[in-house]
Amino acid sequence: MDKNQFKKRLSLITKTIDHHLIYRLSPTKSQSSNVNQSNQQNEIDQSNEHNNNPVDPDARGERIFKDFTTMFDEDGNILEFDIIKVDDNLFNRSPVILIDHHIAIESWGLKPVYKFLYKQLLSHNKKEIVLNDGDLKPMSRLMLLLNSNASFVWNIRKTLVQDGLLSVEEDLKVSELILKSKPKNPENFVHREWLIMFLSKQNKLTSEILSQELEVCLNAAHQYASNYYAWNHRLYIVNKFFKDDLNFLLGENELIKRWINNHISDYSGYHYKQTILSIIFNQFANDKAKIVELLNNENLNSKKLIQIYPNQEALFCHKRYLLKLKYLHIGLDENDVKEEQEFARQSFKTARKFENNWLITLTNRYIRWIEYNCKIQIDVPQ
Repeated sequence: MDKNQFKKRLSLITKTIDHHLIYRLSPTKSQSSNVNQSNQQNEIDQSNEHNNNPVDPDARGERIFKDFTTMFDEDGNILEFDIIKVDDNLFNRSPVILIDHHIAIESWGLKPVYKFLYKQLLSHNKKEIVLNDGDLKPMSRLMLLLNSNASFVWNIRKTLVQDGLLSVEEDLKVSELILKSKPKNPENFVHREWLIMFLSKQNKLTSEILSQELEVCLNAAHQYASNYYAWNHRLYIVNKFFKDDLNFLLGENELIKRWINNHISDYSGYHYKQTILSIIFNQFANDKAKIVELLNNENLNSKKLIQIYPNQEALFCHKRYLLKLKYLHIGLDENDVKEEQEFARQSFKTARKFENNWLITLTNRYIRWIEYNCKIQIDVPQ
């Protein structure tokens, strides 16, 4: 979690505490009515509990679900969903909180609403009951916000899309909202891939949707380190729709270069960049001068980053990849050998100066890798 996200989360929790001590923040008329009814019922429930009368958990879960759905739909622009740790219902209020387009559920309300949703959706999936689309859409939405690994719920939403009861744009928006709290969820990315292909088959896929999809992947990768699910989804989009667009690929390479400069130790970004470079080189198969120019620029940037961050193994691995790429596409000459010898010499010099044994280890590994994979001898005294 970065500093801005932490500040936003802290602000939401602070406002929540204030909200409990004073009043729900600016509820609409229907929200007020809904919340008041829920609060009255909570008081009845608490009274029943005090008198040892059991409270129907399904009824409580259904009320929480309806509170959530009312607030979510009437806001129309929910930016984030979260769970706030409040173990007990101390204020006789609904656990659903809506503040500045951020919606949350207090943790004491999770068990009853989750059990209610799971029971309803599973019974519908087994055809024991039949829920209409007016119930299925909000139920599946909240269920996935609580548990994005529920595969059968994603399948329910696919069916709604196929039947024309749920728009792809709305489903993509819900999926993006889920990714903000669970950015490394494979089920979500598989579902997004299905939605993109659904639009493509209907010839309704636009450049704006594809651009948004690429942005969603980048945001998820930024939010969760080593997010290979996000990068693989982005690579799927590139391979499917931009593989022959050389200008896009070159722009993508520069974009990821800037991303890597801000995420030095995250090798998932390097892996994606390496795949993009391989696609580009296939485009330049008959233009060796262009390949040499591109590789030299990449190698120069790699050396600069290693000078700034000498202890990052990911940078040495990426430099190895660049050298192997040049070895396979063009071949290595005496100048390349001299450059690698100078690079190793400078690395050993820096390691001795700062007594950095890890840098010595990384450099020795790099030299052994070159000698084995590129069939050249690097003679550098340590």
